[in-house]
Amino acid sequence: MKNFSTRRLAIVAVFSALAAIIYLFDFSLPFFPPFIKLDFADLPALIAAFTFGPVTGILIQVVRNALHLFVSNTGGVGELANIIIGGTMVGTAGFIYQHNKTKAGAFKALLAGTIAMTLVAMPLNYYVILPLYSLFMPIDKILALSAKFMPAIHDKFTFILYVTLPFNILKGATISISSWLLYKKLQPALHQLRS
Repeated sequence: MKNFSTRRLAIVAVFSALAAIIYLFDFSLPFFPPFIKLDFADLPALIAAFTFGPVTGILIQVVRNALHLFVSNTGGVGELANIIIGGTMVGTAGFIYQHNKTKAGAFKALLAGTIAMTLVAMPLNYYVILPLYSLFMPIDKILALSAKFMPAIHDKFTFILYVTLPFNILKGATISISSWLLYKKLQPALHQLRS
């Protein structure tokens, strides 16, 4: 049991460090406000969740966001959002895949993870994340900046509808496709780590 625990901790540490490095290479998308950035840091956690289970994937989400606090420019708000939203995707997909380790199971897991992430992101942004961000920048300024890219945005609800909803669907789809392709290639090596 001690060796199993030590190995699992080492795996969490390595995957978290990899995710933290990937997290540094986020980028803005031309059709979203500049503070909405896409990154691929969920990939290591999602691949680990498929290989070692959802708890391992969620732990990687927590550790990599804790590491990112040292270079954060969001006062921890972005990291909190990433833990909850990314953890929802990773946990959901990992749980479903653990009970159906087939190609169809992987597809269902990734689809469910994307849907769960998007459904959690909308109320979380409305009730928690945007109000916390407004401590650093007034909500009117956030909405005005967003309206420059999407004129239909004029309040929190339209922000959720035109930014949060499509962004999380796009991010979930992008991460899902990327993890699908990577997991298939890495599967032999990952299964050796598991044994």
